[in-house]
Amino acid sequence: MQALTASSELDFLSRFSDFEDSVLRSANVSLWPDDKRCELLIQAPDRESPSGWSNVSLRVLGVKCVHLDRSRYGVEVLGFGLQVFFRADAVYLFLDASYEREVMPELSSNAAFVTGEGVEWEATSYRPPNPPQAS
Repeated sequence: MQALTASSELDFLSRFSDFEDSVLRSANVSLWPDDKRCELLIQAPDRESPSGWSNVSLRVLGVKCVHLDRSRYGVEVLGFGLQVFFRADAVYLFLDASYEREVMPELSSNAAFVTGEGVEWEATSYRPPNPPQAS
């Protein structure tokens, strides 16, 4: 996995078209004392993939907070994409938060976000699932 940093953030988001209209496929949280992390798997457009799409794994290390609220609406389709903010105390990932890219959204008003100490990522080629075979 590659580290996502403040200096690589713009290239990362550009490669995946800011994750607009991406699909969150899974979120897994580990809370072991020495391994607090949240792994997100997102199907996203990818400018470097032959198919135009990739499965992007994001691993938030040293996770501090995970919030996925599906009570108002589903958080699976990221219509507004992914926003990443690096602050002195943590890194903040907002899923489908706001169209205002430069302003960090309020945590209390967001349906989906993860905060932690760092982020790693990896992209693998997207392959559509095989349709069920008729018997």
